[in-house]
Amino acid sequence: MILILLMPLALYGIFEKIRPHTEEGCAALAGALLCYEGFIVLLANILSIGSSLNAMTASAAWLILDLLLFTFPRDGKQDGILLPMLKKRGRQIKEGITSLPGKFRELNASLSPWEKALCLLSIALCLILLFLALFNVPYNYDSQTYHLARIAHWIDNGSVNYYLTNIDRQLYSPVLSEYNLLFMLLLGGSDLLLNLHQYAAMLLSAYFIFVILQKLGTKRLFCFFGVFVYLTMPLTMSQAITTQNDLCAALWYLIFLYYVLCFLETPPLQRAAGIHIAADKSKTSRQCPGSLMILYVCIGASVGFAFLMKPSVCASMVMFLPWVLVMCLRKKEKLITLIKAGITALLTMLLVISETLIRTYIACGSFISSTTGGDIMVATKNVRYILVNILKNYSLLITQHFITDLNGFIYRIAISAGRILQVEVNNEAIAFHGFDFITYLNTGLDMYSHDRTSSSFAAYLSLLGGLLLVLSLVAAFFRFLRNQARTDAAKSSTTKIDAARNNKPANATTKQKSDTNKNSTPISYGFVISAWLGFGFIMALLRWQPWGSRLMYPALTVPTVASVHILGQLLSMTQKPSKSYHEQKNDSSEQAGTSGKPASVLRQIDRVSIQSAQPKFGFATVTLAILTILTILLAIKPLADNSQVALSYLSSGFDKTKKEELMFASHKHSYDSYIQLMEQMEKTDPKDIALVISGDGYDYPLWKMVKDRFPDARIRHIIVDDTIMKTTDTTSRALPDCILWIERGYKEMGTHLDYFGDVYTCGFVTDAPETCDGIFYYDSIENGKSKPSLTASE
Repeated sequence: MILILLMPLALYGIFEKIRPHTEEGCAALAGALLCYEGFIVLLANILSIGSSLNAMTASAAWLILDLLLFTFPRDGKQDGILLPMLKKRGRQIKEGITSLPGKFRELNASLSPWEKALCLLSIALCLILLFLALFNVPYNYDSQTYHLARIAHWIDNGSVNYYLTNIDRQLYSPVLSEYNLLFMLLLGGSDLLLNLHQYAAMLLSAYFIFVILQKLGTKRLFCFFGVFVYLTMPLTMSQAITTQNDLCAALWYLIFLYYVLCFLETPPLQRAAGIHIAADKSKTSRQCPGSLMILYVCIGASVGFAFLMKPSVCASMVMFLPWVLVMCLRKKEKLITLIKAGITALLTMLLVISETLIRTYIACGSFISSTTGGDIMVATKNVRYILVNILKNYSLLITQHFITDLNGFIYRIAISAGRILQVEVNNEAIAFHGFDFITYLNTGLDMYSHDRTSSSFAAYLSLLGGLLLVLSLVAAFFRFLRNQARTDAAKSSTTKIDAARNNKPANATTKQKSDTNKNSTPISYGFVISAWLGFGFIMALLRWQPWGSRLMYPALTVPTVASVHILGQLLSMTQKPSKSYHEQKNDSSEQAGTSGKPASVLRQIDRVSIQSAQPKFGFATVTLAILTILTILLAIKPLADNSQVALSYLSSGFDKTKKEELMFASHKHSYDSYIQLMEQMEKTDPKDIALVISGDGYDYPLWKMVKDRFPDARIRHIIVDDTIMKTTDTTSRALPDCILWIERGYKEMGTHLDYFGDVYTCGFVTDAPETCDGIFYYDSIENGKSKPSLTASE
């Protein structure tokens, strides 16, 4: 179990290597995550050569990486030898612990009461979720059928290459989250800590949300509020304690946006020339142009890793490209610079996802399988159908348990819109497998389950943010017209006087003011518009399904952040709770100029060294307090509902039998059947088990139960057409000891199964309710011979 610490230790080591070369702590963190995930993808593929992927090789690889990171000299200093390095790190840890009281007092003095309250609430929620993540049993449907199930087969096969399976999602679903869980399982030897992967993604996402809000110029109080809203989203809480991948997808979406903002913040001239702007504005240093190439590479890599985590996230990313292009053209960016950045980012993205594309092409003759997301995307270009589909998808997100009549409001709007537009609401083009929209309304007792969890507060806040954006744009337009009229009226007199005083032509003064106004235009409007376009595009792209809320979660996260920014900007007109990012940036630059040392902007933000003014009790404060209370009230029930499994496992005293039972918490009818199958197989002690299972079968629990009882046994899928084995080149024809028949239809005792000419006979059928699972044994009488013994190579 302790070997699992090699993974976070490697991440920290990469961060320490990058940190001296960056001015911003978040830049070093984002870069470390990119390198870390790149190493994981590379290692998974390298160890798969010769089917050498196992606990020993994985442990050796991570140990070698850690030794290289912590023994190699840093910054040209000869202090990288292992023993001196450990002593130095020990002193640093000791100094850090002793300085904690002082840092805590500094933090306490710098935060306003409302900021302290939001911080304490966020920390308390994170601690509760950490407790639940440690004790929660993997029981969600996706993990049982393909997330963890594919990892089980990778371990048995010693490779992440494609294998024969009855569940296509084990092959063609995105792999990055599973690669991380694969090494966690190999190094840890247990699935006990697998939930921490999503939990860590939640913490990192919260940090990048804070940084993005700061970069947009949001007041610090509302930055804390934005983080709190994100943490209390029901889907955030439910997934932070599971082994799914939606939080990880949201993290890479946010990292992409962070890099985009970094790109837009860099002045065009410096971008074109490869000049790095230090925190001290009086000092600029020309570095190699590759330093800016690294930024383009990071943008492309973040898109690539998002694709490997959840391809639908990339659709939302595309909606930010028009905004980036407009901003670049507005700043008179050189075309060659844009082309260079685009090509570099595209090639990097293709390089990151190449392992998946190549593997898929070899398996099915195309770079993307026809089964990859084909049934979850809309099957029409008709605008009327797409509008109804958007309303249907949005209806999934607004479900809440306080005012149940409100839940049906959007549903009725969608149905009425379909009637007006003459659109069949349940048409398969906009309904997953034709599911009935009324029957599967997300208003039942399971509205807060990990697969169907809504996020009503975030959805309504995003809607409010969209309305405020429209009003802001209208107000800005009229303000522009008014200012233009005033400027024209005073243009002749003002410009002439200014030009005479400064001995400058009137047209030069006017041009300078025009350029100043152009360069001072905030980028937040474009960010908010792009965030909403990304969210709307996902709602239009994804075909409605009862479990669609989590598919839209990454896209919903960003407009929620943007809406908090808009709300903060408007409420800040009544009071000034704290300094914005740009104000802090200017302060840090002034401090750097006076001290003669460059100051890191985000390092100061991380340390919370900027004092904030105490907010006065007013409209903004009352509004924020009401929204915070509402967020808390809406988060209590989702948190309670999703903690039941973890609390049950904890109350059982970590009983192994209880854990097995809880793995079927959302699929209870299969538990008794699986227990009967295990009891029956214990009579024969099989080593080679073939499996015929439905696409919805619980593959991972079966693998886990078999491994616990038969450590040396191996499970492999076989493909059958009714009772005849399909002849495919990839099918292993070695005779298994038995064949498990799971959720594929009832089979009578004595039923035959043709296995490439050899006959297997159904010798056991479970009597568990709602199931018809069975076991087929080699029929020596029918074949006229005994089952041949299998060699290790087979």
